[in-house]
Amino acid sequence: MVIDFHTHIFPPRIAGAAINSLESTSGLKAYADATLDGLMESMKYGGVDISVVLPVVTNTRQVYAVNDYIISLKDTDKLICFGGIHPCMTDYKSEIKRIKAAGLRGIKMHPDFVRTFADDNKMADVINAATQEGLPVILHGGADASFQDYVRCTPDMIARLLPKIPDAKLICAHLCGYTYFDRLLLHMDEFIKFGLYFDVATVLRIPKKRELSQILSHCDPSHILFGTDFPWENPKTELEALDALDISEQYKENIKWKNAAKLLEINL
Repeated sequence: MVIDFHTHIFPPRIAGAAINSLESTSGLKAYADATLDGLMESMKYGGVDISVVLPVVTNTRQVYAVNDYIISLKDTDKLICFGGIHPCMTDYKSEIKRIKAAGLRGIKMHPDFVRTFADDNKMADVINAATQEGLPVILHGGADASFQDYVRCTPDMIARLLPKIPDAKLICAHLCGYTYFDRLLLHMDEFIKFGLYFDVATVLRIPKKRELSQILSHCDPSHILFGTDFPWENPKTELEALDALDISEQYKENIKWKNAAKLLEINL
């Protein structure tokens, strides 16, 4: 069983243009078609059973259309969907309620794309509103290839955010960025005490695999989630990289699906 906690797709009519734009700004190359069909094909050949779809919004105007599309997908036995929120929305509470009523399972925010630091009070307000609705929140962590000179979510910022959101179920993507592993370790005890989750999207194949294994050895094994950041990474190669790490087989199983199933309350 494999649950990919970090995937992105776009409506077919804009998927090509969206990926072309992101490739241009990031210098990265998507490995697959960033549509629902592309995701399903990637899951089939990569060995993924369930994918969590995380929309990315960049301005307040597009939130409703983005969420309309995500809501139209609906959950299936292979798809779990989060909604997108911009922290500068004036009606974020009502949109979170709409997301919950539509059956979406969480909230995604990308501090760089919404140009808001992770420890900003506006981010905390959204997270607390989502928490009141019983929804977990995932934040992009670390540098983004499209914003390499301006990082809005670091371990230090997360540490300052946590006291503002005491009851939240928060996931920080990309292990908060592999360039910040030293700062991650500095705060690890408080992160574990809080119950912070991390996904490992895009960090599994960094050159220093031994370093990554050591980092994971300091994390709570019940709070690490597998992710690919589809369409940017191939699940087959990401799973191979996970299997190559020097951690226990039980830890790998936790990462592959058990932790995600518990967090999302999925009975498997």
